[in-house]
Amino acid sequence: MSAKLVRRFFGVLVIIAVLVAFSLFILTETKSPTKELEEFLHGSQEIEICKLEIDIGYGPDLQRVDITNQGDLDFISMAFRKAVTNESGGGKLYGATIYFADNRRVRTEMVIRDDVEYLVVDVPTFMSISDPVGFRVLLAPSLPTGLSNTLHSIVIK
Repeated sequence: MSAKLVRRFFGVLVIIAVLVAFSLFILTETKSPTKELEEFLHGSQEIEICKLEIDIGYGPDLQRVDITNQGDLDFISMAFRKAVTNESGGGKLYGATIYFADNRRVRTEMVIRDDVEYLVVDVPTFMSISDPVGFRVLLAPSLPTGLSNTLHSIVIK
């Protein structure tokens, strides 16, 4: 074979190897917690919340409310799965950490309306050209009493 043919063959072989390696990387990449949150808010039944932390205030005045009651978490999970994409709404902004049953967590922001009829979850983006996606999570009219009291205590502070 001529040297030119060998270089072309080697070039094609390198391109194929790079494409195969990239494909394997994409296929075996673990799901990020942000992607997991987005799938959850789009209705995924395989994802469960095991804890929700909501931060009130900042710095030395920071207070954290943990929601760990299983009944409340079941309700929140059900409500998150029925979220409406690209819907916003008024209320107070809070930092929140959502802990999933697979021991992963994602930091996000939530807007909680004063009457706790709904909350808005912003899916965080990092180094992305896309805008953050907001999901409106309807809580009323079947919000459990304990969770209602907890959320009302947050928005009153």
